[in-house]
Amino acid sequence: MSDNSTPKQKLFFLHFKNQHELVAAYMPFIRSGGLFIPTTPCYSLGEQIFIMLRLLNEQQRLAVIGTVVWITPEGGQGTSKPGIGVRLEDRENKIRNTLTHYLSEDSKGHVGFTP
Repeated sequence: MSDNSTPKQKLFFLHFKNQHELVAAYMPFIRSGGLFIPTTPCYSLGEQIFIMLRLLNEQQRLAVIGTVVWITPEGGQGTSKPGIGVRLEDRENKIRNTLTHYLSEDSKGHVGFTP
């Protein structure tokens, strides 16, 4: 029996080019912070993935381990994009603190979105 399904991607390269994209993907209601990743292959709750995260104009990527805690299947919520919600495994809150920094200030230092 052969498996013709699309292989799951375990490594994601995400680049949020502006604050608007980051705000749209950020899931503040997830403990330690989370990100929504548009994707179509099926994942299971509790599954671990790896993310190379690049924020705005930063050149350095942040390596993040995430756990799937939310699944939006294709066609599952009307016009919502299919994808997964990923809890960021960040015991020291370094990634969350970095994200909230970018979420709370615009390019002129004005306070904006507060997670």
